[in-house]
Amino acid sequence: MRVGFLNEEVDCMSETTPLLSIENLSVTFRTPGGLVTPVPDVSLHVHAGERVALVGESGCGKSVTALSVTALPPADRAIREGRILFNGCDLIHDAEALRAARRHGIAYVFQDPMASLNPVLRIRDQIAEALPPMSASARQQRVLELLADVGLPDPARAAASYPCELS
Repeated sequence: MRVGFLNEEVDCMSETTPLLSIENLSVTFRTPGGLVTPVPDVSLHVHAGERVALVGESGCGKSVTALSVTALPPADRAIREGRILFNGCDLIHDAEALRAARRHGIAYVFQDPMASLNPVLRIRDQIAEALPPMSASARQQRVLELLADVGLPDPARAAASYPCELS
């Protein structure tokens, strides 16, 4: 299968290949007290269109696992070992694939809306910022589709809302 990645078509995946594969990921932080490994040997696979939830106690490594996919935190703070493949491209050992995934493939939606969303911009404008170039009407339609995709009962109302108006 040929997939679009960084505005190019790349032969990285087959139709049965997961969109994201994390294989034996361990993340270790350098601390003044020595090395700490909050993520020891995690593996998971996500296929296109699939949703996966990372569930666990506070401090168990859910956020570190998710942020490690795109090397956040950076290598000077954390050591990533294992394999992370996105669209079949290696995000640990291929710096260009990592840059491409950050630019065009992977985005995060953080839990804290007060820290993640601009309180003076409507939801539609903040979602539209992340969309590729398209006409204004296509952008508006895509924003409504995305809000419907996450199960909001009235996407048009949500789009016109400010972050503080949504729970």
